[in-house]
Amino acid sequence: MGSNLTSILSAVAAVTINLDGDNVDVWLTSEVMDTAEIPQLPVRIISPLGMQGVRMKQQTLGAGAVLSAEWRVTDTLLLRAVGMGLGMRDVADLYTEYMSEYLNGMRALITNTWKLETLEQKPMVLEYPAGSGRKYHAVMCTLLFSEIVQ
Repeated sequence: MGSNLTSILSAVAAVTINLDGDNVDVWLTSEVMDTAEIPQLPVRIISPLGMQGVRMKQQTLGAGAVLSAEWRVTDTLLLRAVGMGLGMRDVADLYTEYMSEYLNGMRALITNTWKLETLEQKPMVLEYPAGSGRKYHAVMCTLLFSEIVQ
């Protein structure tokens, strides 16, 4: 049995998140653009380049050894460009709404081959792409998945 990373990423991308009455688009792996234009926002970006790697360990269970993996997946929301509104008071409710919707959506990730261990959300201002000078109100979501690889 091989790794389930591809199915994990697809499952995360398939979770529908509504924000302000509309579905948030998702860019997954090869769909990721080099830049995000205002009409494309808000958008979630799930890319291997944002992943924080994998930790693997071998365990002995019963008569044999089992290899387990922990995947840290980063799902970044670009909410809107900084300066498009009235400042923090204008975007604060959107941050709260998105983070709540995201948490509720991720509760649906249930499978017998891998499981979501932890979810961390961090609202921030993010430069995307790095070095571009373009800043966005964003939410960085880090999900830790565990799976058995044998």
